[in-house]
Amino acid sequence: MKKLNYQENKVFILAAGFLAVVILLFIGILAGGRINFHFKPHNNLASSTDNYSELDAIRGQNQDFGQLTVFFKDLANKKGGEYAYKALAFAANSNYLAPNIDTHLLGHVVGDVLFAQEGLDGIKVCTNDLRNACSHSIVVGALLTQGLGALPKAVETCHLAPGGSGAYTMCVHGLGHGVLAYTNYDMKKAIQLCDKVGQPVMSSQEYAQCTGGVTMEMMAGIHDPVAWAKQTPYYFSKTDPLSPCDMSFMPAAAQPMCYNYLTPHLFQMAGADLGNPGPKDFEKAFTFCAKLPVSNRVNWDNCYGGFGKEFPVLVNGRNVENVQDLDDAKLKTVYSWCQLAKVSAGVTDCMNSALSSLYWGGENNRDVAIRFCNAVSDAQNQSLCFTSLSGAVSYYIQDHSYRESYCSEIPQAYQTDCRRLLLL
Repeated sequence: MKKLNYQENKVFILAAGFLAVVILLFIGILAGGRINFHFKPHNNLASSTDNYSELDAIRGQNQDFGQLTVFFKDLANKKGGEYAYKALAFAANSNYLAPNIDTHLLGHVVGDVLFAQEGLDGIKVCTNDLRNACSHSIVVGALLTQGLGALPKAVETCHLAPGGSGAYTMCVHGLGHGVLAYTNYDMKKAIQLCDKVGQPVMSSQEYAQCTGGVTMEMMAGIHDPVAWAKQTPYYFSKTDPLSPCDMSFMPAAAQPMCYNYLTPHLFQMAGADLGNPGPKDFEKAFTFCAKLPVSNRVNWDNCYGGFGKEFPVLVNGRNVENVQDLDDAKLKTVYSWCQLAKVSAGVTDCMNSALSSLYWGGENNRDVAIRFCNAVSDAQNQSLCFTSLSGAVSYYIQDHSYRESYCSEIPQAYQTDCRRLLLL
């Protein structure tokens, strides 16, 4: 199997996705559990009234990832990591950056500087902007500089991440990245160390997030490409596209998250250019999920669902900050890509995961999620889409006026059930 080089890593690492909320919904619902994420949307850094005049130097310049890394590192060192993180979120949301720039990974760059400046205290500015890149950097930095002894403090710090329970789980996900880097990309050892973050059972969100972070980091090795490249032959097979998730060392409780974050590897096994995977690659990659037994629905659904978490970001040129601004044509494209799963249940899994990516636990404007469900061409899946979206509103949003407005904005055919669920 062709090894990915570091430049390829930088191009597609965001495609692995940081939709831990999506995965928890799958695991919690399919395993018969219920996960309590109740928080109201907050104002993103990108909505700041500051005009960040320094950004004039990069606006319209089509700078590549390396050039932007230098720019934002320099800005963070000159004006502080917090200011640079806000500026980056503003730039991403305002289309200052060229297409296919991994804005999440750029957020890691700034977050690393913030950790060097403020340590774990830097978590206080780590909102969900850039899909929680900042909080990931903080906890990864703690592990890499202080070792496993920092784990309890890092988990405690995750509770301080702005945004509520969803922000906490995203932060714990980052610990998984750090655990794998700490073990020099010994995935077996890293999965075992996730026991120290949470109980090794499917109902433990800490354990699930840690193992998910480990798997995502194993897809690209962004924290140490050299150590990662040495370990990949032990965990990735030329003949088994589902490896390492189906390897004997992988606990059953860790498998769902593993399959969900395996998607970039499935693209690669399908022969995709990881910098620009396309529909033919998606169609072939979906067939690998079909190799899983339907009897184990948690793994099966997470494998198909993994594609849905990729698609909104890929169709948006890997800019995570303004996914909520996708137009209707791109939303239809996302659903058409999900239809390449061919298997009806797989299409639905993909659709629901894409929906969760767009809604992002209520942090994004609900309009994009409503428009996505309206873009679903199949009547049955459209109904399921709105049912899933109403369920997400029930999970995440307690504000009565929000719920009332939401129910009035969806198609009339679904409004009665919506009001029954959210308003009575």
